[in-house]
Amino acid sequence: MKYNRVYFDFESIFAAPFDGLYQNAGVERLLNELKDRQLCIGIIISERHNVPDEILLSLFGNILSFGDSGGLPDLTKMSASDTLFVLSEAEKIQFFKSRGFDCGLAVWAVDTVQHVKADCYFPAPFDVLEYISRVPVPPQSAKWMDWAMELQFIGQVGLAFSKDGYDRERFSRIREIAAEMAAFRTGADLDKISDLFCNEKGYQTPKLDTRAAIFSSDKILLVKEKSGKWSLPGGWVDVNESVRSNTVKEGKEEAGLDVVPVRVIALHDRNLRNVPAYLYGCCKVFVLCEVIGGQFQENTETVESRYFGLDELPELAVDRNSEEQVRMCFAASNEPNWPTLFD
Repeated sequence: MKYNRVYFDFESIFAAPFDGLYQNAGVERLLNELKDRQLCIGIIISERHNVPDEILLSLFGNILSFGDSGGLPDLTKMSASDTLFVLSEAEKIQFFKSRGFDCGLAVWAVDTVQHVKADCYFPAPFDVLEYISRVPVPPQSAKWMDWAMELQFIGQVGLAFSKDGYDRERFSRIREIAAEMAAFRTGADLDKISDLFCNEKGYQTPKLDTRAAIFSSDKILLVKEKSGKWSLPGGWVDVNESVRSNTVKEGKEEAGLDVVPVRVIALHDRNLRNVPAYLYGCCKVFVLCEVIGGQFQENTETVESRYFGLDELPELAVDRNSEEQVRMCFAASNEPNWPTLFD
């Protein structure tokens, strides 16, 4: 094991405002497991957090102050070679990385990973344990999720084609185990996981999502969601729609525009490109479009639309489209012979 010390910032551990609750149900299990493995764990706090000392001391052997009147922490007695920082703020990541420490982003505690450059990314708390144990953890997924998804697939297909009652019971139990694995590792509510993860019948295939790339004067159209973040107009492909017709439909519903799909820019495996990872497969289809009419009207999904240059992108809804994907659309719009990219 490479790391002997793991430090967390307050925001990755506790919900705000502080009321004794954790950011994620998996956090407490992670801390207990780290203690069982006799790792030194620490926390980074600022004066903004009025946390009882007895709570912090019961959980963490080391406390660092960061910012406010406490200034910056003294790291002269800490070894960068065996210490990992798990943080939720880009400022802290930049600070500790500049001093030679490995830094991971606590994805479970942030709204966006845009512009956050970390050494590693942890969608769920237990991914930290896998990483420090040197078990490979892809930035936006984890092996346990692949196993859970495959078990769910086996169970669903078995239920679709098996006629034997005993076999159907076994396949149903396999689906339940897959949902329990996902809930156990993410800290999410089992009922919610089951509704999301085990709500389909028949042979399981990836879902389809389309995104319309619409340009005007070298600027791309983005729509503002009610969350305050921005995305390319798009959404799930309805059962009675094709990729083309769904792109047209979403352009009208979310941006108020009549569009003509011109060509497919890329087909992306969403779990390889976007966070947080979903518990089912999804193919995202980016389509270059031309506008032939219409105008924006506020609707149930979006509150504003605007064109942005490449150097002025707003905060993106990264679960729908990353900065990398938007930049790809810019590149495709300027290349008439653009080859369709696909994962």
